Amino acid sequence: MLKWILLISTAVILVVVWAYLRMRGGTVYIVNDHGFVAHSFSKPVVHQTDREGVSKVTERLLKGDIYDMVWVSGVNDEFTGFMLTLESGNPVADVMFKTLSEGKEILAFKESLHHFGYKLDESADGFNGALDEAHRVTSLDYTLPKDAAKVTEFILAAIEKLQGPNHKTFYLNAMLMANGPVGKSSGVVIAPASDPLSEVLGSK
Repeated sequence: MLKWILLISTAVILVVVWAYLRMRGGTVYIVNDHGFVAHSFSKPVVHQTDREGVSKVTERLLKGDIYDMVWVSGVNDEFTGFMLTLESGNPVADVMFKTLSEGKEILAFKESLHHFGYKLDESADGFNGALDEAHRVTSLDYTLPKDAAKVTEFILAAIEKLQGPNHKTFYLNAMLMANGPVGKSSGVVIAPASDPLSEVLGSK
């Protein structure tokens, strides 16, 4: 009897949480020893800005107080661009390519960004969309200095190589991973919807 009461109580709680997130937005993280699975009930708030705005976002990223992860792209498409994550104080740019079909693009990108001289960690252990070779991805992780001007310079060079030159408009969103799965070994984490870039770029 007690088992059924616990199951029913858990189901009721899950329904209430689901309904709340549907109304207010947010993300649910299911965390285990191998990582986490996330489901968002709201679309990321994407800000449109210019190069000066990118510099402002970069400067605040280095503080890591209101966000520690930024997505940036030269086009308004969430499947383009790349991520910047603050790791041990240094921003790390994570640029992903399709391993099987974008070999030439990987080499060209590495050659184009080689002159910066930043530490590069290359991995082809990840997948995107499915766990087969067609969906294997290669990640190029560049560890950048704690210097906003140099990070901004790298961002602009990377976007130019990925999406073409002469970009005057950029698209960004950000989040604070400490409000998500970071520091949690297992279980469920509920992170409310937020728009930390509004403090830097203004409300949309």
